[in-house]
Amino acid sequence: MTGRESIGVQGLVEDVLGLNIRGLKTIRDSVIAPRKVADAARDFDWLGVYTPSIRIGFFLLSALSLLRFIWAPEDGQFFEFLKSQVAQAESGQSLSEDETSELIDRYFAVYVAALPFTHLIGQALAALCLPIWGAGTSVVVRLRLHYAATIPGLTAGFFLLVLFAFASTANELLILQGASFLVAMGFDTTTSFRMLPQTSFWARAWRAIVFGITATLFGLVTSVGTSIVTSMITF
Repeated sequence: MTGRESIGVQGLVEDVLGLNIRGLKTIRDSVIAPRKVADAARDFDWLGVYTPSIRIGFFLLSALSLLRFIWAPEDGQFFEFLKSQVAQAESGQSLSEDETSELIDRYFAVYVAALPFTHLIGQALAALCLPIWGAGTSVVVRLRLHYAATIPGLTAGFFLLVLFAFASTANELLILQGASFLVAMGFDTTTSFRMLPQTSFWARAWRAIVFGITATLFGLVTSVGTSIVTSMITF
């Protein structure tokens, strides 16, 4: 065993979750101590303590694929909604249940694969539109801070997806989707407020509100846009 590194609990967690202890600490501190994460984002190696925020965001969005059986089961409302979309797109053709399910499975495969990339690109554009992090902050650091500020909202949304399986009507599904975006906006606003440079309360407050609205809107646009393009490709 000489010359080999001992593999402990961190190795097991990384095997199971695809995320190491350092990444989990990044998620934790972005919620309870975002100021520490903000300070680390200005260091080249994140002070050797945290995982880059863009990597965390990509992980959380990619993990959607693992939860698909929870938030979009075949007997769920979201799946039924997609069936109606398939029926409209394939008007004039009679598709069997298996053919419809195959089209929906293809939709999910493309959507889940594309969303992490389109979301991160959309948030990058949002970050470039929001010079709120103080004079002299480089573009790269702005991107780091922006993604870090969205981690708590993404994490909350990750768990809120479980509720989608309990939606029994299209209205309930719409309400849950709206609630998810409001929760994300709330987390984005409060987290950015705690991460912003220490100025007056109101100066930080209005910047945080603008951040929360902008980040959420860009997230909504990329999510809906990705869904529309995916539907056009697959249906």
